[in-house]
Amino acid sequence: MEDAEMAAYAKSQRDELEQKLARKSEESEVQLQMALDGRHAPSCALQLRAVMISKSRQNTAREAISEFALKKKQAFAVMNVSDLVQWIMIHERVWKNLPEEFKNQTEDYAELLQEFQKCFDKVFDKDFKSMYAHLDKKQWGEARQTYQDLKSAVDDLLDLEVLKSFRSLKKLQTKLNGSAGRSRCTLAKDDIKKGEFYEAICVVVTSNGEKEEVELLEMINEQVRKNFRPSTDFAEVHERLTFLDRFREAVGENAPDELVGLSREVNQAYHKAKPQVEQKASAAVSEVLEATAATDLAAMACALSNFKRFEVGLGITEAQQKDVTQAKQEFWRQIKDCCNKVASSIDITNLDVHSLSLSLEPLKGWLDTFQSLSPPKKQALMEEKNLPDLQAWMREVLAEPLRRLLDPSILMNCVDSRRFSDISRRYSASQRLRAVLKTEALDLTVVEQYLLQRKDVGRQALDSANFHQFNSEVKVCKLVSEELVEVPAAFKILADLENDLRERFLNQHLNKLRSAQNIPDAAAASQEARKVANSAPDTHEWVTSALEDAFQDLQNKEAFNVQGLATLGMILVQTPLGQTIVAEHPDFF
Repeated sequence: MEDAEMAAYAKSQRDELEQKLARKSEESEVQLQMALDGRHAPSCALQLRAVMISKSRQNTAREAISEFALKKKQAFAVMNVSDLVQWIMIHERVWKNLPEEFKNQTEDYAELLQEFQKCFDKVFDKDFKSMYAHLDKKQWGEARQTYQDLKSAVDDLLDLEVLKSFRSLKKLQTKLNGSAGRSRCTLAKDDIKKGEFYEAICVVVTSNGEKEEVELLEMINEQVRKNFRPSTDFAEVHERLTFLDRFREAVGENAPDELVGLSREVNQAYHKAKPQVEQKASAAVSEVLEATAATDLAAMACALSNFKRFEVGLGITEAQQKDVTQAKQEFWRQIKDCCNKVASSIDITNLDVHSLSLSLEPLKGWLDTFQSLSPPKKQALMEEKNLPDLQAWMREVLAEPLRRLLDPSILMNCVDSRRFSDISRRYSASQRLRAVLKTEALDLTVVEQYLLQRKDVGRQALDSANFHQFNSEVKVCKLVSEELVEVPAAFKILADLENDLRERFLNQHLNKLRSAQNIPDAAAASQEARKVANSAPDTHEWVTSALEDAFQDLQNKEAFNVQGLATLGMILVQTPLGQTIVAEHPDFF
């Protein structure tokens, strides 16, 4: 009985001891991790843990560093910039005092520092973007605090020996200093000279009071205060008010500390001058509306040039801007209506040259007026048209009817159907348009080529004595010369065809007529020549003219004279063709 009790007691004591040892082992692990975190003596903690797990100090240190790195990698992911900086600063102090067994664990330690750098870069970028978001919203206090926090963090890290090998810190410093670096200060100064302040304010807010930033503040004060001086000249008042408004816009509702006083003075000066500008702006709006009602281009250009000086919120209300926009649309609609009348006049289905001349008159008047305008007024008038001048805009409005008027395929169709009078009207219309709008003229080259083809066909017909075909070609060329006088080549080609007819057919008979020794020979020769006109009726004028010249030569011959011609006439009247000759030349018979 006693042995059983002793065995039970011994077992309970052993179990209790094992539990204490287990707790002591856990405590040693916790203490060692706390030692790595700077909250416990590292050497004692390492020795205790090595004894508790029956391992060498080196192996114990390796396991502890591995576990420590794993936990810290997880912790880094939720730390902010301040937390990360605080941890690494503590860690550097702790690391210097760690036993050599820990310092020999270079691989796990290097991975830990790399993870730290990665997490720091990530939260830095997040806060850096947040800083610029504050700047965009003109939340100057928040932007300045974020900048100072980031700069302090980077400066602290650069001083740490444990991070000397990490080059990315220098890049972060360069990135951060870019918001207040010398080059950006230079650009900000240039902006101030142009009346732009936002960039300069951003530089002032994201800086530590360096010399360049102090110069920026002095420059802002100097430039702004120049526009406080009173003036009776409206243009100067408006220019200064615009300048002050740009400053107000750049500063926003809550000015940074350095500009609070100046911002207050700017607001007072702005509200004092604004009523005068609003009065002038209202007058400028009225000028635009009156010019629109009269469709007066010169007045409209002047009114728009004046109105252009004002902006919505600075003299001009949203309602006034809307009225002006509608007035401009109405003004251009009226001009476009006149352009549409021109378009109707050149409709190829009902082309009216006289109506075109009348409808071009108002366009010509506007164009003459436009040319007399000064460059600023021209620009004000054409500002929203994306075209260099009024003439170009009118050409664009008329682009489609102009294309149809000059369409080569339609012109060719007119040639093929021999509607040369239509071509003449189209050409005349194109010339009138060209005189006013500097558009292209109708190209009549296709007609000239057509006439040359007719000439070649006519000559080929003469070669085969096909007077019917020859007459057809002469008829077409005569039709062109009568209906389309704008093509002088038609007259030249007719003259060439007449000359060809004389040389190839008429001259042989006319020469016989001129050299005839008796009346019967003269009668026969004259009738042979006259037969050509019967075969080719459209050559009648040419043939009778040639016969007239020959009869004149006969009359002048001493051997034939007037008496001989009278006798010739008596012979000719014996035949129908001869009677025709006598009737056509009453001066000789």
